[in-house]
Amino acid sequence: MLEMKRALQLLAGVIPLVVVIIWAAKGANTGWTKTKVQSWTVDEITEIRVPIWQEKFVPGLDFLGVGLFSAAALAVASRFIRTNKEPITIKQNQA
Repeated sequence: MLEMKRALQLLAGVIPLVVVIIWAAKGANTGWTKTKVQSWTVDEITEIRVPIWQEKFVPGLDFLGVGLFSAAALAVASRFIRTNKEPITIKQNQA
């Protein structure tokens, strides 16, 4: 059981680092997660600005929150795993 407890603790330590790095590398959006991003282009003939939607993943605060909450849940779960090093023996009363 010690290996499982150690694995959960290690995972609980690695997940926040990975989530924060991904969130920061993809744009550190302080809103909701987006899968499409709007950009603007100018029409050559009419010179009117036209919106263009591009497929792009931009993680938001919900992505960050779920990742950090998951890491915290794993850390709490690891606290409930017992680490008995000695086998439990039952003593009988001598009458």
